[in-house]
Amino acid sequence: MPTTENNPSTHHTIIYDHDVTNIGNGYNRHSGTFIAPVDGVYVFSWTIFLYQPGEYMSIELTLNSQPVGASYVQGMYDYSTVSGTAVLSMQKNDIVFTRTHATYVPHGSIRSDDLMRSTFTGWCLSCH
Repeated sequence: MPTTENNPSTHHTIIYDHDVTNIGNGYNRHSGTFIAPVDGVYVFSWTIFLYQPGEYMSIELTLNSQPVGASYVQGMYDYSTVSGTAVLSMQKNDIVFTRTHATYVPHGSIRSDDLMRSTFTGWCLSCH
């Protein structure tokens, strides 16, 4: 993400709109979704930064809109961060994305700038 996502609501898809490497074009930087180009086992990792003390939020990784991973960050000091990783068996055209938790209300902004980057990455571990 090149810029900060200010005060996202619940169930908000996080869009990482700057792709560095997108071999196979599975990631859509406009919708924030990854669509599996082939069947396989995929690894996904996400990192979220918060800036202010007192900010907090839960981030879900979803597979076909169902939560399959989550992370929680609470800013005790300036510049708090959390990362999560998940290994998923996927079929061609399955969809993965990150979002704020569906029911846990986030408080604060997802920080991303030249000092820190909130990121999403994925790769195929074993593709068929």
